[in-house]
Order: sequence, then C-alpha cells, then structure tokens
Amino acid sequence: MDKKKIDFYDLNAATSDYKFWMTKSPVERIYALEHLRNQYLTDRNGIRPRLQRVLSITKSK
Repeated sequence: MDKKKIDFYDLNAATSDYKFWMTKSPVERIYALEHLRNQYLTDRNGIRPRLQRVLSITKSK
C-alpha cells in the first residue's frame, strides 16, 4: 500500500516551479499531470463530456 505524504510550502517564498517539479520523480510528475487533466475534463457532476452521436437517414434518388 502506498503511503500518503503531505508537503507544506511557503507561498511567499520565491521558488521556481521548474525546480519544484525536478525534485519529483517522473512517475510523480505524470500522476500530477493526469490528476490535473482529469479535473479539467470532468464537469461539476463528476461526468466527463462525450461526443454526441447523431444518426441521419437520407434517401437517394
């Protein structure tokens, strides 16, 4: 089982995002990216929007 870890940072400290992410492993960076992507793609009801399916029937002469 993975142990959960909480890191606290001073928001007033002048640090670089790049330096922060370089302290994380590649797996941690991918996990964070996936987490942000899921937040962006999920609406308020927890449902991901999907493409609407449309069926059109046409007659040819």
